[in-house]
Amino acid sequence: MQRAACVLALLLASSVEAADAGFERPSDPGFRWQWDLENTGQPIRPLSAERGTPDADIDAVEAFAAGHTGQGVLLALIGQGVSLQDSGLEPVLWRNPGEIPGNQRDDDENGLVDDVFGYDFFEHDPDPSFRAGHDRAVAEIAVAPHDGHSVAGIAPGARLMILKIGDSQGRIRVEPLQRALNYAADKGARVIFMPWSSSSASCLDLERIPLHLTFEMISQRALIIGGLPGQWPACDPYVVSVQATGPDDRPKRGPQPDIDFAAPGANGRSEVYTSNAIGEVAGAAALLFAQDPTRSPAQVRELLARSADRVHPGLSPYVEGRSALFGAGRINLARALGTDFDGDGVLDSDDPDADGDGIADITDPCPLHPGACEPADQSP
Repeated sequence: MQRAACVLALLLASSVEAADAGFERPSDPGFRWQWDLENTGQPIRPLSAERGTPDADIDAVEAFAAGHTGQGVLLALIGQGVSLQDSGLEPVLWRNPGEIPGNQRDDDENGLVDDVFGYDFFEHDPDPSFRAGHDRAVAEIAVAPHDGHSVAGIAPGARLMILKIGDSQGRIRVEPLQRALNYAADKGARVIFMPWSSSSASCLDLERIPLHLTFEMISQRALIIGGLPGQWPACDPYVVSVQATGPDDRPKRGPQPDIDFAAPGANGRSEVYTSNAIGEVAGAAALLFAQDPTRSPAQVRELLARSADRVHPGLSPYVEGRSALFGAGRINLARALGTDFDGDGVLDSDDPDADGDGIADITDPCPLHPGACEPADQSP
């Protein structure tokens, strides 16, 4: 990662306009419209008269130039399902190493037969496919391969597990979701993303929702992202809540107290949707986990927030670093991958963090005490 760190450091330096390590932009035909990755003010979709605002993007091209791909990171998409054939995602699909395809046996003895690419916990079968719906587009944003065929994903080196928990009408049940969450965590997923919401679950009494405890436990092992801000599951404190922004960095939805940060809500193929913004954050998180596999989900969540661009402060002021519309701001992937917040000349991913709270010891007022910092715990 020395090459990646050097290129990112050059790109982030104000006096350097370009840095290249033998990098070629993705050749995928849809990349020219992907203002979410690189916004030069181009038309936001084919045949569209609307243009983006330059730099209203996540600076993904800078991350690609530094060699970041998300290699070795497993993401789990929990939703309506994605087709296993003809989706363009075949090269990045996860394969269960403990299962032999098609032999009608539970080879890995986890209670599921032929769970090769994931599982359909709604219909109780090994095929998590669904040809319609928006999950395919969300998955493409996160992990589509850079193979010259479609669009460019943020983390093309990562792998995608597909877990189906709903039907074609979008109906979700608690029991399949619970099983899918546990399955993803047990198989080693570092990122779990859920592009759906429930208006029937109340955010006012989360302790009474059975999955609140599950989210709490699994959030120690995987970053969980999902839902519309202000609705369940995004309102659960153990789930990352994302505001969707357009090609001018303006928000898709109104203010909500649970917004962590914002991300672009389209990739040149659709209108702006929160589901797409969830895919953006999932791909970004995969790159951060790949850069430093020892990072905890809490550290990745904090890093994305601390490195975000504080867009449109005139629309929603940032009070103590947070905006009611944008949370900490719109994510900036290049800055997250190459930041040195404390100015000590060492990337923060390499800084000592004795209590594991995601705050480097050099800037942590309580370096030996995670969580709330009491006066008695502070370093002299």
